[in-house]
Amino acid sequence: MTAPAGMQLFDYGDPGGALFLLCEGEVELFFKNDTGDEIVLETARAGDFFGEVSLLDNGPRTASARVVEDLEALQVDRGDLDELVKLRPQAAMDLLTATGKRLRETSKRLRH
Repeated sequence: MTAPAGMQLFDYGDPGGALFLLCEGEVELFFKNDTGDEIVLETARAGDFFGEVSLLDNGPRTASARVVEDLEALQVDRGDLDELVKLRPQAAMDLLTATGKRLRETSKRLRH
């Protein structure tokens, strides 16, 4: 998929079901707190992925995603992920490790 800078890919609370693997571009992941302030959680760049939480638990998006630099990305749905894990079981641990690191970084940012 491709998307121009400024495009909103999804909003907090939207249905999920896919993660994105960035080939080119930048995407800002953020949410708005109770007072309307925007809290940036991460800026994803080429080689990064995002959107995995809603893919893993079939829940709604936990943050919003906005394209900062023109985007080229692969969209991976649950069927794609199932196939990847069958072909390369280590990919499941890689995904869990990266998700754990992201959770730790988000917790750290929210504390400060």
